[in-house]
Amino acid sequence: MRVYVVTEDTVDTELLGALLPEDLAAEVQIVPAGRLSEALAMARSILASRRVPVVLLANSHTTWPELIQETEVDLESLLQIASGGVPCRVVLAVPELEAALFESRDILENILAIQIPPTTAVRAEANPRQALEELFLAQDRIKNMRQLLGAMTSAELNRLRDTQAVAGLNGFLHQVSSPSRQRASA
Repeated sequence: MRVYVVTEDTVDTELLGALLPEDLAAEVQIVPAGRLSEALAMARSILASRRVPVVLLANSHTTWPELIQETEVDLESLLQIASGGVPCRVVLAVPELEAALFESRDILENILAIQIPPTTAVRAEANPRQALEELFLAQDRIKNMRQLLGAMTSAELNRLRDTQAVAGLNGFLHQVSSPSRQRASA
């Protein structure tokens, strides 16, 4: 069964593609849709027209718990209205999906062959995408997300799959994966 993951932009798509479980990659279609309002509209459209499970993966752009919860509830209710009973989920990356990279800082430091400066580590708490761009500029080996992901081992990617937003997404994907695939793995 095809499952759609609608994201806000192509950076999320590239990172997410690398962090999907290998056993589900063939069943998942990642769709970059632009800003949050466009991503929500796309997710609702897929739910209504194709009647297949959908995940809306969005960046919270905040670390304030009350605002995160309110945003998640609002987005979830807007998806549920369009779902007609089809499984759907909102996964908020706090504050951005790139935060997963900083949850395992040693991986970044190892691949980039630098120690992350304390100011960059603090910046990463609120704006991990900007902090990552600073790290790309601070060294000569890795200059973008594609190169960074390409330099990671499967063990490092597996560690990143256990981070908050990625684990929540992958849990839902396993839940709604095709029954034939579930029987085969049992």
